Amino acid sequence: MRRLILALVGILAIIAIASAGSAVKTVEAAPNGCGPSALALYYVIPDKIYYFHITRWRTETFDFTSACNAHDICYSGSGIDRATCDTNFYNGMLAVCNRGWTATSRTWCRGWAWTYYQAVRTFGGFAYTA
Repeated sequence: MRRLILALVGILAIIAIASAGSAVKTVEAAPNGCGPSALALYYVIPDKIYYFHITRWRTETFDFTSACNAHDICYSGSGIDRATCDTNFYNGMLAVCNRGWTATSRTWCRGWAWTYYQAVRTFGGFAYTA
């Protein structure tokens, strides 16, 4: 068993040495909508939020997916600093909110946008890659 482990360590060392001189491949961003990929939390944090208009008896949808995907790409080694990525994310969500039907629904949506923004400012540091 010990020989097997030593052999595996040796093979890994050879691979590491051989690949050290090779060019570094860029990692393509894989946006997943809103929420971090860690622990599959993107299933818990919704891409779309809904506002029910009692007077119209209709539901209005605010879709943050494009803002979240742009934020994922920005965080994935784009070279843009984290604060700028987060500000652009917030502005993208506000643009979605500004298309709301009424002042009340726009204000409600902006509250959610602020919540999402504060979440990435507070907890997003681990996911940011310069």
